[in-house]
Amino acid sequence: MSYAMQVFVSSQCYELRDLRSVIRDFLLKQQINPQLSDDIDFPTEPGKIPYVTCLQTLEECPLVIGIIEKAYGTSYVDWGQYKEYSGLSPTHAELRHTITTGKTLLLYVNKATMAQYVEWCSDQQIYEKAIHKHGPDIKTLKLIHELKHLNPAPYIMQYSDAAEVIQSLEGKLLNEICKSFKNYERKNRDQVGYIVDQVLNSDIEIQQKVHEKLNPILVKEYEDLKSKHKELETKLTEVERTQDSLEKIQTEKVTIEKRINALQEQLNISRIMLASAAVRDTRWLERIRTQLMPKQNSRVPFHNDAEVAIRGYHCSNMRGKPKLLAVTWAQLPYNENGLHRGYKAGLIFNGSEFSPGITWAQRQKDKTTDQIRWLLPNIYFGDYLEVSTGEDPDETPLCYRGSEFAVRNPQGELSDWIEFSFSFDDQKLKSIMMQNAEEGHHKVHCNDNQGAIEPLRKAMVFSQFLIGGNSEETIKLRNEWNDALDNATRAKLRFREGTRICVISGTYSKQTGVIEKIGLRQSTKHYWIKPDNGDPLFPAGDDEVDILNI
Repeated sequence: MSYAMQVFVSSQCYELRDLRSVIRDFLLKQQINPQLSDDIDFPTEPGKIPYVTCLQTLEECPLVIGIIEKAYGTSYVDWGQYKEYSGLSPTHAELRHTITTGKTLLLYVNKATMAQYVEWCSDQQIYEKAIHKHGPDIKTLKLIHELKHLNPAPYIMQYSDAAEVIQSLEGKLLNEICKSFKNYERKNRDQVGYIVDQVLNSDIEIQQKVHEKLNPILVKEYEDLKSKHKELETKLTEVERTQDSLEKIQTEKVTIEKRINALQEQLNISRIMLASAAVRDTRWLERIRTQLMPKQNSRVPFHNDAEVAIRGYHCSNMRGKPKLLAVTWAQLPYNENGLHRGYKAGLIFNGSEFSPGITWAQRQKDKTTDQIRWLLPNIYFGDYLEVSTGEDPDETPLCYRGSEFAVRNPQGELSDWIEFSFSFDDQKLKSIMMQNAEEGHHKVHCNDNQGAIEPLRKAMVFSQFLIGGNSEETIKLRNEWNDALDNATRAKLRFREGTRICVISGTYSKQTGVIEKIGLRQSTKHYWIKPDNGDPLFPAGDDEVDILNI
């Protein structure tokens, strides 16, 4: 299996989209796998928060390229299993996760932003009270401060344009690639040793074959020296010895230890070669697949080379079209037989001829011309794949109703498209839909728009898959759900369109103006303010403004 180093690129997507594209093209030319969250083939997991899956992808990359300009990004409270990042933006969480997981970080900070950081450091209070219309977010400056004061601090370089970033990467990447290859080779050595131990300990026939072909002279010398070494250790523990005799025994012991180590290395090499030869035989390959594979499915990502190799799957011996027989949904144990899966439900793909590196795709039966995204499975076996999903036993499988799936091997061979199969209880599902619709309507009637959001959403989803996305009932529920979202947001805001306000904190502090519109679907900065000085509209959060007293 060929090895390609993976590099994660962490930055604001929209603000730095051009620079991200330049870095992506540069990495591809270097035969490096760039991981950018805005790429169409970036790994995602249905039912999981997108910015959380970014951290999972980052964990697979030995190197992270971080870019900081002005914008800090949206802060999120819900970070799933990464609760320690609650309140951070995705870029901030990615950079902090890079440090905590021991990855190498190459950080590039815009020169203008770094100049503002220096000014902010000189007197934070004065800087934050001043008006910086086009300056960086204060949170961005605090992020730079956090990274600069780490011990040890990451590599940080200032840049003014994309050319400077690429020039720096050309010099830095060579060292990182070499380091990555060394780690890869070390992992392979450990992997081979582990496989040999597993093979030799699991099969008497292979043990006999290996022992029969080992050099008998080396084996006898090795065993004799081990016995001699044990005798010398016993003599050294005896008290009634002169200093001369102790030194003589110690010298002999050191000489024997050196020879034992040399013999052990030779024998290990022979054992590896002989065991590898046995494994190449299809009978031993099948034995590995059946005897060394856990009896229950466990969390075994396909891109974990050691796990894949232990199970005997290699691209070189698994060419051809993959066969996909069935795709369904099932609830799964979070931990199983002492092994960690990490989720409680998933899509199950059954078939054969699944190569390491296999990907899967989903499409609607009546929309076969839609753009298809090929994604990575969570768990890989040669005849079995798993993809983590939501846990709701009614809603989650329903969301795959009318879908069909295919798998594709790395060489490009594509399986047939197979329709999702699941035993649906339509009467029960319609009852759930009606119950949630009634609950949502009741809460709206009681002016509890926040409480109405979830039941109306669920009723809308069920209606979409049971009745149809364009049916009157689904459209009605969708409109009611959107109204509940908007009204819930409005209920949390103090002001409305047309209110004259003064900005009391944040980037546009001390500006005055009128709220021209309210972005109800924005995460924090809901107000769009038309400033009195004629500048363009700018956003502000409810906690950043107050009514203007004239």
